[in-house]
Amino acid sequence: MGELVHPGVEIHTERTTYRGRDAAVAWSAKDFDHISRRYVPVEVVAVPGGVRVRAELQYVWRESGDVGDTSAIEIELGIRDGRVSSWKLTDVEGLREI
Repeated sequence: MGELVHPGVEIHTERTTYRGRDAAVAWSAKDFDHISRRYVPVEVVAVPGGVRVRAELQYVWRESGDVGDTSAIEIELGIRDGRVSSWKLTDVEGLREI
């Protein structure tokens, strides 16, 4: 993932903002023992400075590969110099930043 993000990337979550490539890679690598996260894009729309992605966030059981839970989300990706410079995730169902 490191080569896809701008060195000055900012990832905005409900609790904190991660700044820089190393922090972004560490955040994206977070995983759970028994499940993994999968982002399934539904719609991608170009917006000034980046893209808005409507997606389904799936939590998948590692052992069986079955989807355990899903959420409708929206991801705002800022693009600078051909790389992701910002990432903000919003829970569409609850309309809250996550």
